[in-house]
Order: sequence, then C-alpha cells, then structure tokens
Amino acid sequence: MPQGSRIMFPGQGVGLEGVYTEKPGDRAAVLCHPHPLYGGDMDNPVVLAMEAACLDCGISTLRFNFRGTGRSEGFHADGPGEAEDLLAAAAHCEKVLKKPSVLVCGYSFGAYAMALAGSGLGDTPMIMVAPAVAFLSFPREHRLSGLGLAVAGARDAYAPPDLVRRYLEMVAPEAGLHVIENADHFFWGHLDEVRMIIAAHLRPSDKKSLH
Repeated sequence: MPQGSRIMFPGQGVGLEGVYTEKPGDRAAVLCHPHPLYGGDMDNPVVLAMEAACLDCGISTLRFNFRGTGRSEGFHADGPGEAEDLLAAAAHCEKVLKKPSVLVCGYSFGAYAMALAGSGLGDTPMIMVAPAVAFLSFPREHRLSGLGLAVAGARDAYAPPDLVRRYLEMVAPEAGLHVIENADHFFWGHLDEVRMIIAAHLRPSDKKSLH
C-alpha cells in the first residue's frame, strides 16, 4: 500500500490531523473512523481496509482523526461536531487538494457522522460500514441521496442487518446492503471481504460507481 502523507487541515475552529494518499485523477475518498471514546481513530483496521479498497480503484484517500482524537485539536462533540469535521475534510479535498469528485466512507460512529452531516453532503457518494443504528440515534428525517452501499456483519449487535435494512429503507431505499456471514462489528477475519466488497462497488465498470 502506498505510504500517505501526514497533514493538518482546518476544521470549524480546530485543526484536524489526517493522512492523505495521492492517486492520479479527480477522485478522492474521505474516510471516517469509529467512536473515539472507545478507542476509534484513523488507524483502525476497518478504516485501513476502506482505504485499501479506494486505492485499489485509483481513488486518492484522506483518512483523518475527528476532533479530540490523535493530534486533532478540540474535544469530542458527540456527533454534530464530528459531522462538521467530515464536511471540512470533504471541502479540503475539493478546494485544496483539487479533487472535485469526493466520496465519503464511514465505519460505525463514522457512518453516524455522515448521517448527521446529511444535507451538507448533498448527493456526494457515500458508503457506510457497520452503521451502528442499534447504538446511536441515526437521524431518519431526511434522505441520503448519495448513499449507495452499506456493509454489515451478520453477527453485529451494534449494526444488526435487519435494523440496517430498515434504516436504509427510510433514508436511502435504492442503496445496496451487503451482509458478511459470521462477521461481527469489528470484522475480525473478514477485513479482506470488506475491502473487496467496497472495491467492487467503486470500480468504474460497476453500475454504482462514482459519478
């Protein structure tokens, strides 16, 4: 895997730490990590699997630490502040890194931040991995028009496939749901499957590729 460059970029009143890996072209993926109060950060194995999938498809990646995590400034903000961090990362890709076609991938709490960002993301293509709908209060009052794929483990107590499916029916009825058999919330032993599922979704030949 190519080595990325460690960067700092501005959020809403905080500096945010990230790792950016450049690929040719105008596409970039912003990668959002799991809950920081439970040890989540941008070096999480599932985040790295999402990163690898994007790089496999020739998409630049920016994984970053939410406020209060790692070297990112500020304090944990229970979701709304992290949604601002996500929007800042997407804006940094577009305006500073000159990658106008942005994709957002979020794992667990990272998916929650995506849901809270909601209308701020517009029709930005989105992928959720193990959205923790049984643990966090995901908003359901508005459509996530860009959400194209969700990945869940069949044995995930935080993102049970049945609840994830109901959530998708409300906010993104056209999104696909891929359930990995025998996988729990952490995808131990199934990280390669996560990588392959996301890569298959992103390949230009796929009907659901970036637009």
